[in-house]
Amino acid sequence: MKQYRNYVNGRWVDSPRRFNDHNPVDGSVVAEVHEADASTVDAAIRAGHAAIQGPWGRTTVTERAAMLNR
Repeated sequence: MKQYRNYVNGRWVDSPRRFNDHNPVDGSVVAEVHEADASTVDAAIRAGHAAIQGPWGRTTVTERAAMLNR
């Protein structure tokens, strides 16, 4: 089964709260998803704000899209 964790500021973050994602066709569990709590969301917002203040924020939308697609 796949497991989806939160990626914040260059690292994978586990969460004690998780939920299962189900296949709508047969109801089987296809993945376990880590639920982000308030502190994880706050950390992600801080990291995103810091990234925009640095080199990432000085790239064009086209450059960002190319990097993300690679």
